Formats: sequence, structure tokens, C-alpha cells
Amino acid sequence: MSQRIAIVGCAGRFPGAESVAELWQLLLAGTEAYQLLDPAQLAQSAHHQLSQQAGYVALARPLADHDCFDARFFGYAPREAALIDPQQRVLLECAWQVFEDAAIPPGDQDGRRTSVLASVGANAYLPLHALPAVWRGEADLLECTLGNDKDYAASRVAYKLDLTGSALTVQTACSSSLVAVHLGVQQLLAFEADRALILAASISLPADLGYLPETGGIRSHDGHCRPFDAAASGTVFGSGVAGVMLKRLDDAITDGDRILAVIEGSAINNDGHQRVGFTAPGLNGQVAVISEALQVAGRQADELAYVECHGTGTHMGDPVEIEALHQALQDNADHALAAASCGIGSIKSNIGHLDVAAGLSGLIKTALSLHHGQIPATLHYQRPNPALRLAHTPFHVIHESTVWPKDRPRVAGVSSFGFGGTNAHAILSAPPDTPASGPTRSWHCLPLSAATPEALQQRATALAHWLSQHPATPLDDVAWTLQTGRKALPHRRVCVADSAASAIQQLSTLPTTPVTRVTQLRWLFPGQGAHYAGMAAPLYQQEPLFRERLERWLARLVHAGANPAIRAVLLTPSEAEADTGLVQPALFALEVSLAETLMALGLQPDELLGHSLGELSAATVAGVFQPDDAARLLVARSQWMAALPTGGMALLLATAADVERELPVHGSLALALVNGPQCCVVAGPDVALEALLASSAAQRWQARRLRTSHAFHSPMLDPMLVRYQDLLSQLHLSAPVLPLRSGTHGQLLSAEEACSADYWVRQLRHTVRFDLALAHASPDGMDLEIGPPGGLLEFARQSQPSPRPGVSLCPPRQLAGHAAERIWPWAIGLLWQHGVAINWPAWQHAWLPRQKCALPGYPFARQRHWLPAVLPIAPPEGVPVSPATLPAQPRGIASSDVPPTAAPTGLTDESRMLALWRAVLHLDAIQLTDDFFALGGNSIQALRLCQLAREQGWSLTPQQVFQLRTPAALAAVLTPPVQTSPSLPSHTFSEVDEDDLALLLNQLTEETP
Repeated sequence: MSQRIAIVGCAGRFPGAESVAELWQLLLAGTEAYQLLDPAQLAQSAHHQLSQQAGYVALARPLADHDCFDARFFGYAPREAALIDPQQRVLLECAWQVFEDAAIPPGDQDGRRTSVLASVGANAYLPLHALPAVWRGEADLLECTLGNDKDYAASRVAYKLDLTGSALTVQTACSSSLVAVHLGVQQLLAFEADRALILAASISLPADLGYLPETGGIRSHDGHCRPFDAAASGTVFGSGVAGVMLKRLDDAITDGDRILAVIEGSAINNDGHQRVGFTAPGLNGQVAVISEALQVAGRQADELAYVECHGTGTHMGDPVEIEALHQALQDNADHALAAASCGIGSIKSNIGHLDVAAGLSGLIKTALSLHHGQIPATLHYQRPNPALRLAHTPFHVIHESTVWPKDRPRVAGVSSFGFGGTNAHAILSAPPDTPASGPTRSWHCLPLSAATPEALQQRATALAHWLSQHPATPLDDVAWTLQTGRKALPHRRVCVADSAASAIQQLSTLPTTPVTRVTQLRWLFPGQGAHYAGMAAPLYQQEPLFRERLERWLARLVHAGANPAIRAVLLTPSEAEADTGLVQPALFALEVSLAETLMALGLQPDELLGHSLGELSAATVAGVFQPDDAARLLVARSQWMAALPTGGMALLLATAADVERELPVHGSLALALVNGPQCCVVAGPDVALEALLASSAAQRWQARRLRTSHAFHSPMLDPMLVRYQDLLSQLHLSAPVLPLRSGTHGQLLSAEEACSADYWVRQLRHTVRFDLALAHASPDGMDLEIGPPGGLLEFARQSQPSPRPGVSLCPPRQLAGHAAERIWPWAIGLLWQHGVAINWPAWQHAWLPRQKCALPGYPFARQRHWLPAVLPIAPPEGVPVSPATLPAQPRGIASSDVPPTAAPTGLTDESRMLALWRAVLHLDAIQLTDDFFALGGNSIQALRLCQLAREQGWSLTPQQVFQLRTPAALAAVLTPPVQTSPSLPSHTFSEVDEDDLALLLNQLTEETP
């Protein structure tokens, strides 16, 4: 059993990309996704004052339609949908599309267990939108909690998609989703689940605002993320949602999944206390987690050709990450690694930092790179950041899109490091070679379904476009994906095509009007007269399921004494009329083989009804006759009939009462069949029949001779009845196991009748009252003609006040060749279109293996579900927010960051320093001898303290904060500020004191007190 895990599907929505396919194109094109904010719009926003300040970055990376959701699709009322965290709403849509991308119908109805591991970002919707509705009395607090608490992110998906594995919410800040991947891998390896669905969503609110970067902070000063570059000044944040589906590699290969990449090993850990602050990166932890992942994967460091880094472009993040990666690789190599032997990159240069979804974004990029053999460029890289010392490492930045090096294995690493110190790393490799596809059908059944007619139309349009963009994809694989990889939804249509061009044409004009959903299937078996030479040939040639069953029945019939020429009757077109002794067993073999084929496809009849000879076929399917007994009976019946004197049959468009009044004039004729209110068949000697036909004109009846050699259901059969009854008495007759309607009296056949030889003699000799049998029909049912078209569907339509759908499974005699082969897949598709479940794997069994395709996902009908924001998100004009207005916090507990006002004037340097500490740490009681880090300070707050000091006219460096630590010591070294331009400069690494960076890196390797 392999310990490797396959990525078999992925989906997502990202800044500038509404799907993974669009994301890949964005990456290959070297595009950066962002939105320029309209100054006029900003002037009316919460940032109406802030956006006027120098250095304000008027860029955002929102998620399109983040305020919209297809509530109806997931069964939510609009009011309930509006109360749910939008991050959890997009998780639901993403989860559905991950299943579809993996070509797995959403849900665990297949008996497999799917675990859900989900992560969501900080929920700003709760305080800004949902809680105010509670305060206004418009919503219940519990309802609000259920819709917004992170605890329910995974379980909501499991509930709505009917997933039965564990449902876990995973929250480790920026590394959440890659940590979730690791946990999903472990669940699969422990056989706690058969599939692992990993999801993450982060939506920043309000979505249309920029930011004012802080000197020394983590946000970029120019709105662009420049990983590894000398001009990098920080990261940028964006909104997005992403998901992947994981399976054990062995299972994925067995199931024929489309494997994007393989996870060979992964690891997670935490930095603990060995870093400068809670939010600072930890060198040792990163080294350890990368080393462990390599060891779990069983890979040597020199096998890594590429690493998708966390790559935030921040002052401390990039230097620490590269140093850790270098140490980890060198620790796991038995020789010095060659310079520039391993590429590095970061997707954050394209779409920004997606918070909890960052790890999945990097994983998806890397999986696609391995799958396609191409590594997209990391943007904005012009000159290496000197603090990284890249020339002394084995790394080089992939700054141009490049084909995967041919001399390097397709093995890559993915890193994700979170605020709080939880680290994750995974080792991925290229997918295994896919097996060759199986044989191809001549016609392909493409089923489409949706929750609404509009969505159905969109699906058809999207598929047509996809086919036009992927002309080389075998249509067999497209059909297989649609048949087995989509959940059947209420609104359905089917397209049957023999080429992509034909499919595109049909999909472009596909009707989306609702079709009747049937709840009952009635199987109609034709009698003699519907036959024609070669009637089984199209189905025999194209459907192995049918061919196998027909061969079995032909063998039985020949063994029972049938003429082997019955094969030619079924498979060889001919103008010559076949003998009754050949036609009847041939037609019987076709019908029961066709019925068995349908059952192999998962269909079950709610009622069986046969017309004359067809009632024996129906009874055999119902279990009245055992197969060998049925073959023996059919052979004897047909041969005895063939030996009788010839006669004829005629169709009269008249009522049964009128025909019976006329028959005494022609005493040797009999009313053989009543098919409908004005459709009768009479049988008897040819001379009497001709006389009746001549007299029918006087009665103004339409009449014509039928293609039969004998007068069935007439006195001309009497000579064979005794022998026929004797044979029936020797057979083992059983009660029907399926509802079987009598063609003699129109009622369901009782067990007593079915086991009676007398009944079957009457069935042979007496009038067939098909009209009475047809009268018992459910209005929401559907009729299937199990054999060559013999008019049974038309009889059924005439018998009902309102027509019900029907389909014939065999082509009419006029149709031949390629066109005739279309009838069978069209019939199966039509059944599915009307709501009948089809066992598609059985349908495709002889045509495997097939490859799954990444077809377009479901087109959700998103509508805006958004509560109004009533909390003030900006101070009223002219009313500044001051830390002094905040309540004092207990020591060691920090409140939210609030822009401080200027420190009071006329105070000593120590008092002014204390005021700045209080502004940064939000603590009241701070002593001159307190340690900055002992009070809960961290690296980000140290940088913030330096910025505030500079704003107050001092020059203070992070190095001084880390070394001196107390207000008294820092106040003693204050120096006059350096004169700077009033505008905020574009900060680069070259402007940062290298001693400061060196000190920060050193601090990360030491345990702070």
C-alpha cells in the first residue's frame, strides 16, 4: 500500500480569476490581479480622511461577488443566507465545485467517507453586519452564532453535501489550509476517510478600501508584493476561496481519477517560544518542518527542483524563510548543493496574500505546475534582496515562466507559515502516467442537469465553449465525466453526438423547457409483426452488454432445438420474409436480452406488459418461466405454429363491437387483438380475410393486411393446443417476481394464473385485449418498447387522456447504419432526462478505461444576500480616536491597534516614551523598568513603536528596542530625527539598516526571556 496521496480535484475563486483554470492562465500570463480604487468612491467611504494622507495605497484585491450567494441551490431562505458569514457561503460553493472538478458526484452516496477540513479568515461580517441585526431584534443570537462562528465552517459543508467523514475546522492563521492538507493526508493514511476535502476562504471587509502602510510594518508601501526582491517593502492582502480533493494514490489510480499531483510527504510544527515575538517567524521551526517533510517523503534535498515559498516580501519573512530553507536542504543532502539548482517563487506576487487560503493557493499553483510541466514566473523580481544572500544558496528566483527543467525531477516543495508560529510544508511530485483510454463509441450520450432552467442553459453554453477550446479531448472522456462525475439535478437534458462539432451544435440550441419527471416505468414487449431482418444488428454491434446476453439466449434456444438461422434473422438485413419458426424465437431472444441489458444498467420495471408473443417475453423477465424452460417453450411453440396451415391477419380501424357484429358474416374469422378504442385485428383463412377486407370499404373502415404467415389467436391454432398444454404442464411455472399485466384480461396476473397451464393456452388462443391492459397507466409514468417498434407506444398514447412519454429502444426498420446506432444511446439518455437513474459505470464497462476531464463547474445563480452595515466604521469627521478614550487593559493583554495621537508636550523623555508604550501595548500601568517583550510586545509592535517615535521627532531603531527593552533605557538614547520628505517614501530593503535585519534574524534563533 502506497503512503502517497493524490490531489484529484481543485477549485477556487481568486482576485482576477473566477476559477482555477483562469488562475492558471493568469499565472502563465504573468499578470498581477488588483483593483484600482476610485478616489470619488473612497471619499464616500470609511477612509474618506485616511485616503487623503500621503502614502495611502488605493489598491484592493477583492473577491468578485463576495456579497452574493446561490442560496436557493443550497436550500437557504434569503433571510438565513444573509445572516451567514460570506466566507462560509463561498466555502459551500467551492466544495461543490471541487467535487465536480474531481468528477465525483457531491455527497457520500457511493459508500465512501469524505472528511472535511475547512478554514476561514477573521469574520468582519459578524460585527459589521450580523450582530447589529441581533441588536435590532431582527435575528436571534443563536441563529447569528450558528451562521458566523468558525466552529461550523466544516460541519456546514458536511451537512449540506451529505459528507459522513469527520468535519474539522482548522485555524492556524496564514498556514491554516496547508496544515489542513497535512491533517487530511494523515486521515487518509489512517483510513479514517476515503476522501479528504480541504477548503479555505478569506474575505476582507469592507472590500473596497485601501490602506495606509506603516514604516517597518508588514504591508507593502506601493501596493505590490515583491518576494525576494531588493525593492520589497511588505505584503499585500487579498480575498479568495480555494479547495482541493485528496485520495489515497492507490485508490485514485484504481478509480481512474485525474491526478493533478502527488503529495509524497508533509509535516507541521510550531516555533514555540524560540522567536522574537508571537507574530515573528521562527527559523528553527521552519528548518525542522521542511526537514521532516523531506524525510517523510523519502526525498533527498537535491531532488527538489522548485519550492513554492510563503514568500510574503516582508522585512523579516523572506530572509528567515530563505535561511531556513537553505539549512533544511543542506541538512538533508549528502553533498553541497549546486548553486541555482532549485527554483523558488511565490503566488503572492500575482494575487496577494489570501490569509488562511494562502497555503492552498500555493499548493494549487504547484500542483498545476507539476501537472503541466511549467513553472509560472514570480512577478516584480529585478534585483535580489541582499539580505537573502541568494548567491550563497542553491536557490534562484523563477522570474520568467519556464518549462520544467528536463534534467530535474518533477518534485517540488510548498511552504506555509502562520502568525503564531504554526508551520507546514509538503513535498509534491508529478502525477503518474495515465493509462491509455479504452475503445470508443460511435455515439456519445452527454447528460446535463441543473437546479434551474437558466443554469441548465448556462451549463450547455459553457460545455459547448469548452469543447471548442479542447478539440483534441475524446468525446468518450467528456461523456464519462458527465455521466459519472456529476450529481443528477432536477432540470435535465441530454445531447447525443458522434463528434465534438455535433455536440457543440446541439448544445448551442439545447431546449431547457422542463420535462416530465417519471416515477413509474412500464415495459412493453412487442409481438410478431414488429420484427424485421437484422433488427438486433445495430445494438449487437455497439453494445457489449447486450451482445453478451443475446449470445447466451441464442445458445439456449439452439440447444432447445431452434434453427441456428435465427442468428441471421437478428443480425443480417434481408428482403426475404423469415419463417414463423425462426421469427418467434429470434424476437423473443431480442426482447429478453434487451430487458436483461436494461436491468444491468440499473433499471427496474414497475410493470411488464407483453403483446401476444411479447407476453411470453414479459413473463420470462418476471420469473414465471425459467430460462431453459422458456427456450424450450418458445422453440416448440414456434415450430408447431409454423407447421399449421397458413392464414392471415388484417388491421381494421373500427371498434371491437362493430367488428364483432361483422364477423358472423365471415364465420371462419376471429377477433384476434384489440389494441385500442378503434384499432382491431382479425385473423383467419386468407379467403375469408379477403372477403372481409372487401366489405370493410362499405363499412368505411380503413383496413390493411399484416405481414404474418399464420392466423394467430384464431381457431386455426386449435390443432396445437393439446400438445402446447402438455408441454406447459411439464414446465416449472412460478409466481411473477415483478408486476406482470395480463394481455388477455388486462388485470395484473395473479400467482395462480401465472402457474396455470390453462392460462397460457388461453393466452395463445384467445383475443388479446391490449386495450384493457393499457388502460391501467400511471399519469406520471413512462413506456419503454422493449423490442423493434411495433406501434405499442402509439397504442399507449391513444389509450390515455393525456399523453405520457415513451421511447423505443430499437431503431425502426427504415433506419440503418450509423443513424440506427444512435437510437440506443438516445433512448438511455431520454430515460435519464426523465429522471430514471442509470448505472453509468455499467453502461461504460466495456469501454473502460476512460479519463476524467476538468469540465466547467456549476454556474451558481448568485444573488446579493447582505445585511446593512450599521456600526460606525470610521470616526465622525473632526472627532479623532485616541488611546486615552479606551478603557485600561490588564497588564499583558493587548487590545486592538488604534492610531495614537501625539504624545503630550512639556513632559520628560521618559514620560513621553511611557506614553508611546501605552499607545502601542494598550496598557495603563507601565513602569520605566518594564521589559517590552515581557509585557507582551512582539516584533510587529516593536516596529510600530519605532514608527511612532519617528512621528514624534525621534530616531529609534528596532535594534535598540531588541537590545535595550525598557522605557528608561530607550529614553536615554533618543536622538533627533532624520529630516525626511513629508510624503511617505517607497520603502525598500536597501533602506533598512542591515544591522537591524541581522539582529532580527539572530533573535529568531534564540530563546527570548
